[in-house]
Amino acid sequence: MENIPRVDHEAAVAEARTSATTAERDRIAAIVGCEAAKDRPAAALRLALTAGVNAEMATAVLSAVPAEAVAAPSASSRIYGQRSQDAPGGLVVDAVSTGDEQQQPLTEHERGRAIAKRMGGAS
Repeated sequence: MENIPRVDHEAAVAEARTSATTAERDRIAAIVGCEAAKDRPAAALRLALTAGVNAEMATAVLSAVPAEAVAAPSASSRIYGQRSQDAPGGLVVDAVSTGDEQQQPLTEHERGRAIAKRMGGAS
C-alpha cells in the first residue's frame, strides 16, 4: 500500500464528500421534481429522503401511488400578525384565532413573553 501525503489525502476526502453531497442533492431534486411528484409531494419527499432509492425507482413508485388530497388550511391554524423589522424573526403576533371564537388580541404581557421566548429568553 502506497503512502500519500496527508494534504493529498485530505484533499481527496474533501473532493469525495463534495461529489457525494452533489450526487445526493441531485437525486433528491430529481425525485421531488419529477412529474409524478407534483400530485404526491409527501410521498415524493419520503422516497427522496430514503437511502438507497434512486430517482428511477422513486418515479416508478410515485406513478403507481394515487394522487394526494391537498387540504386547505383551517381557520384554527390562522395567526394574525404584522411584520416588524424590530421583532425577532420579523413577525409580531397580534392575535390568534382558534376558529371557535372571535380574534383575541394578546395582552402586552403575553406579547412580551412571546417575544422573549422567540429570542430564547425565559417565558
